Amino acid sequence: MAPPAVLGSQKPGATDTTAMEQKIGQATSVILPLLELGALGYETYVVVYLICVQYLIDPSEDIQRDFDIRPRRSTGIALIVVYAILLLFLITAWARLLQLIWSKPDLIPLGDPSLEKTDANTKGFGFDQYDAYICDYQGLPLWCEKCHNWKPDRAHHCKELGRCVKKMDHYCPWAGGIIAETTHKFFMQFVAYASLYTTFTWIVVAIFFAERNSKVRGEAGWCMFSRLTYHRWGHGQEPGSAPLRRRFCLASSPSQ
Repeated sequence: MAPPAVLGSQKPGATDTTAMEQKIGQATSVILPLLELGALGYETYVVVYLICVQYLIDPSEDIQRDFDIRPRRSTGIALIVVYAILLLFLITAWARLLQLIWSKPDLIPLGDPSLEKTDANTKGFGFDQYDAYICDYQGLPLWCEKCHNWKPDRAHHCKELGRCVKKMDHYCPWAGGIIAETTHKFFMQFVAYASLYTTFTWIVVAIFFAERNSKVRGEAGWCMFSRLTYHRWGHGQEPGSAPLRRRFCLASSPSQ
């Protein structure tokens, strides 16, 4: 989900290794966010549907009778509301971050490959506005041999994009691209909301998984889950029948 790699910024003698690194970086910045979206969807299914709806709000009659579990609608609804708010904040910050990454505001323009450093014009980079700036041994601003242009302070050449980037922090495939001057704020928001969302999800799952284990101690773990779904999807099959046992075998047996 990052802007396309600019292979034209490479020097004529650039190796195939650099081009391969760019392709790998671009591919991971698309694949990893898609995997994250899939994980968010699965977490939503587990927390909202399996835990809040089927276990707390509307447990089946078999579960209520055999395991002494009563509906807790207020708890289930409250958890859904909190989960939806955290997910909304996370998706909003991530969408804004991706929008900025794709608009490419922090990329420094490519220079003229025919010009040498001593012939290039520094106008437009604002070096004259500063009392001091980082320079080379000749007293000139830093120069990028790959982009054929000047590098403002804290600008770095990104090998995944093949371009110099203003105030580059790092290239993050998990976020979808380059983290730099204008994207850093939304990246920090994305990380903060992701931390809150993940912490909340783990706490909810841990609490009710531990509760389920305590309820079914001494009995196969799949039994409770099969009974939980028997009322809705069993279609006349016994809770302990082979089809249901195979269908819900992912529910592990509790430790004795």
